[in-house]
Amino acid sequence: WPRADQRVCAQAADVRIAELLRIAPGDPVLKITRISFDSSDVPREYTVSVYRSDFYFLEMSLES
Repeated sequence: WPRADQRVCAQAADVRIAELLRIAPGDPVLKITRISFDSSDVPREYTVSVYRSDFYFLEMSLES
């Protein structure tokens, strides 16, 4: 897809997420929500991902 909107936020793990990620409830996690669009700007994909904050890093390259 040529375009995607993505939001990254920190939150506390609820009981279900903590169990799945093998962490304690309330531990910090990173939640990423993304909507991908096709070349006609129609939304085609919606994803929600939750990551352990101790195993995740964000790397970016910025160019002008």
